[in-house]
Amino acid sequence: MDIPQVPDNEKNRLKSLRSLNILDSSAEERFDRITRMAKRIFNVPIVLVSLVDQNRQWFKSCIGLDVRETSRDISFCGHAILKDEVLVIKDASKDERFFDNPLVTHSPNIRFYAGCPVRSEDGYRLGTLCLIDQEPRAFSEEDIEALKDLANMVELELSVIHSLTTDDATKTLNKEGFTILAQDRLDSCLEADIPVAAITLKIDDFQSINDTFGSEEGKRILEMLTKFFNTESSDIELFGRLGDCTFIALLTNKSNDEMASLMQNLSDTFKNRERETYFKYEVTFTYDVVRFSSDVPCSIQAVIDESE
Repeated sequence: MDIPQVPDNEKNRLKSLRSLNILDSSAEERFDRITRMAKRIFNVPIVLVSLVDQNRQWFKSCIGLDVRETSRDISFCGHAILKDEVLVIKDASKDERFFDNPLVTHSPNIRFYAGCPVRSEDGYRLGTLCLIDQEPRAFSEEDIEALKDLANMVELELSVIHSLTTDDATKTLNKEGFTILAQDRLDSCLEADIPVAAITLKIDDFQSINDTFGSEEGKRILEMLTKFFNTESSDIELFGRLGDCTFIALLTNKSNDEMASLMQNLSDTFKNRERETYFKYEVTFTYDVVRFSSDVPCSIQAVIDESE
């Protein structure tokens, strides 16, 4: 069995994939509609919108399988994202790359596979729209073009998600994007009995800083704040901008003391910056922590409403 190679641009590819904040999100009709269409057009039992993460392939839409992910090491899609062309395997049991792959020798007993790379707006191959059958079959040039057309539809939907859920200034989640994704993450954490909390924070006197030192200085503050929360801790599940100077983060496994330490680190980051610039002002924050419990239902929307 051939293990898929890692693309040369893997670091940036994963960054592009994760910027969509789509991994582990709920099924959506916009993608399920495309996989249903592909199933009808090609008359195959299995159709997937597969996104290739660091160590797994995860299915945003899935027809014909009862799992949402498999290991990247055994994935066909891991091979498909290495080139721009559609990868067609007419009979995997006779292909030296796949004949002993557990997805071929065991369930789902793949024989035929056709995967068209799905690209991000910045050109990275994030995954595929793929067709799978338990019987060998041919795949014509006309079929390839039809699969490409459907894959383009997937790309358009990914582009729409990105534009609707991303804040232009910080390139992080906007209010709508955070609300959609955070509720799903919150529900998963509570179901798994993982301690989870939200922290909302406001930059004090942000408008005054903008007015006094200019919008470019205000932009630099936003960029520093975003970078801090995107790199500070693996326990930060999601981070987003709710308004001009208001932000929110969803965190797991953080005690109250650790929350306070996180905010102190943020303050120290800006204090260090103040010593390195000729702009003389102090950046301070007001924040609040909300802890969630399965015994006391609370929605992300309620936390957001309270912060406004």
